Amino acid sequence: MKRILVVDDEAVLAETVRLFLDKKRYRTVSCHSAAEAKRLIESLCPDVVISDLVMPEMDGLELLNWIREQGYPCAFVLMSVKTSVFLPLARAKFKPDACLSKPFTALELRKAIESAVALSGRRREVEHV
Repeated sequence: MKRILVVDDEAVLAETVRLFLDKKRYRTVSCHSAAEAKRLIESLCPDVVISDLVMPEMDGLELLNWIREQGYPCAFVLMSVKTSVFLPLARAKFKPDACLSKPFTALELRKAIESAVALSGRRREVEHV
């Protein structure tokens, strides 16, 4: 069973996503800041992190950079209302495994998770070669 961490400063969205994923039989935890997410990643080592891009103090890309620099193997899904922000990701140091435009459907969320897990698995295979 995949462990998923949902990070969004909008508590209602984070909780809604968590409840949906729980129904799909994922083990899901939600939090509302990148600082809290870092603590949870260190203790839970989730398989997937789903994070909002725009958050106070540390944004989703900064969280992604921290995850990759620390060597955590989790897949990463970046969420944003502003889809135009996904375009500059080509120049980012680390890229998310999937992007999700808010608002999204349950099917889009599920596909983003599946895509991220598949891409993350391929990335780990390459790192071990």
